[in-house]
Amino acid sequence: MPGLMVVGQTGKVAKLYPVCLFGPPENFDASGFYVRLLNALEFDFPKATLVCALLNQQADLGFVKASARKLSEVTGSCFSDRHTNRALRALEDDGLIESNARRNTATRYLVRVPALLDLLDTPLSEADVIPGLTPLPALDRMFADDKETPLAHSSAFFVRLLNALEIDFPMTAVFCALLARDADIGFVRASQRDLSALLGGCVSHRHTNRALRALEADGLIESKTHPNTTTRYRVLVPALRDLLATPLSQAEVIPGLTPLPALDRMFADAGVRPTLDTLVEGNHHA
Repeated sequence: MPGLMVVGQTGKVAKLYPVCLFGPPENFDASGFYVRLLNALEFDFPKATLVCALLNQQADLGFVKASARKLSEVTGSCFSDRHTNRALRALEDDGLIESNARRNTATRYLVRVPALLDLLDTPLSEADVIPGLTPLPALDRMFADDKETPLAHSSAFFVRLLNALEIDFPMTAVFCALLARDADIGFVRASQRDLSALLGGCVSHRHTNRALRALEADGLIESKTHPNTTTRYRVLVPALRDLLATPLSQAEVIPGLTPLPALDRMFADAGVRPTLDTLVEGNHHA
């Protein structure tokens, strides 16, 4: 599809990339982009959140003024100014953003789109379950009565659950692993070692055990133990529905949920970069 061209100033060389007139490819909506970005950044939430915040400020088009305090406020102060500053420095060290500091004015930042696209092309992990990317048939069952809900898609479900659980990644990941084992249908045997392995080790055994206890304490899962056998778990679907119905924060930018017009520009040429579906399929069937 032909597109317009815009210039993003890097401070040294002008970068060109196509602009799509009709929005991004389906698999690169806000939730899909955020989940893929999180995986590529090895689940560094401050860094992924700041990329989304800067894209929301149109830092893909050119340098924008943005202090750590402002970026923290835009994202609902989910990270302190100190963590925001540290994440900004890390993103610049990674070559994903560029800064331009001037005396007596707020630092300006630019998202380096080519570097970001290259990052999103990096291979996924070898895990059997990649939260937010691996399809979950359980979602089709749970949302069978509402075909229009975006929550039937793994990425949108993951992002919404992650926010409802106050950005607790181990709890969210372990919950997705249980759904991948069809624990919405009934009790399934699952040791913390099994679940950690299913997730490719991105959640340690200790954190898996903590997540299981926390999910049960919150009434989202139920466990049954028998002597000399693996504990069995079941997802309590009504409680999950209630959790997903809780109001979102009032932040200007909720990563993965707030639409990002920058994605229209970044992924305008669907033939240049693989879609999320292609990346997942290639990862598991190579």
